[in-house]
Amino acid sequence: MTADYYGSLAAPNIATVVYAGMAFAPWYGSPAYFSRHDHTRLGFGEGASPSAPAPALPQTATPTATPPAPKATDPDTNVWLDQLYVCHYCFQYTSKSASLAAHLSLCDHRATTEASGGPTVGQMVYWDQKKQLIVRRVRGTHNPLFCQNLALFGKLFLDDKSVFYNVESFDFYVLWGPPTTDKNTDHLVPLGFFSKEVLSWDNTNNLACICVFPPFQRRRLGWLLIEISYAVARCTPGQFLSGPEFPLSPFGRAAYIRFWSIKLAHYLTTKLGDDASEFDLDSIARATGFRMEDILYTLSHMRVLETIDNDELELRLGAVTEYCTTNKIDPTIDVHVWDPEAFMLTS
Repeated sequence: MTADYYGSLAAPNIATVVYAGMAFAPWYGSPAYFSRHDHTRLGFGEGASPSAPAPALPQTATPTATPPAPKATDPDTNVWLDQLYVCHYCFQYTSKSASLAAHLSLCDHRATTEASGGPTVGQMVYWDQKKQLIVRRVRGTHNPLFCQNLALFGKLFLDDKSVFYNVESFDFYVLWGPPTTDKNTDHLVPLGFFSKEVLSWDNTNNLACICVFPPFQRRRLGWLLIEISYAVARCTPGQFLSGPEFPLSPFGRAAYIRFWSIKLAHYLTTKLGDDASEFDLDSIARATGFRMEDILYTLSHMRVLETIDNDELELRLGAVTEYCTTNKIDPTIDVHVWDPEAFMLTS
């Protein structure tokens, strides 16, 4: 495999990730965890510049059952490391289970989390006490090591993410919650995040990337993060109409298409009724906060638009009904996952 330290490899180069007591496979390969000169070593080690990856946790001499990582010179394998152990408090990493165990007993983020009954890094943005879900804004300028390690971890599940080290221009909105659907626990771990560029060249971008870690998917957490990204945008000057930065990852595209189509189906069904002549992109954008290009993108995906003789677009309400039936959407319901009362950001 060709190592592009600011991109993806052709295949995953880490066999298994161990995180929050769960083992699962990465989706994409990333050389950024490894030394440029020796793919069997994690981290850049001493002499790394401030913008280089954080070094791995110190390795203990305690033997473990983990087999040695394959040599990078072996042409018959794409795997550089069998198991990557990642701290679910600060995202620091190691190839040794004993090293992670030693780190967990001393991790500063663990100490503050347990003392406070929840995470303390960053600023509280959202706190749903009923569902035990917390979102905190962690600024790359204030917590660069945490954000670097988080971005490195996210890269294992995002094929288009290229910012790992120069995180100072980004805010990371990190979602904490129970690691399982059992809410009778005080143990909260990071379940996913989205990032947002502080000063984007396109001020309509309310999100740079979004990721829900694999063990925590199918819990509608992606929908929650999207709703919060729009709520944050409404508190940001100049972002009344906004949306995610393109291109989207496959996971991100699927999540947004689902989100936008359900929201638009509800609006078109409840606001227009049987009168398609009232269809107006500007009105829909102002009602939803979605950019007009995102609305057109979604309606095209839904196949509910038709070009008429004068090259104008016409909405086919019958096609909206057909799309909802096919995709098991009840357009009379305005679906929300988040609790607006739990949102704490005002500016």
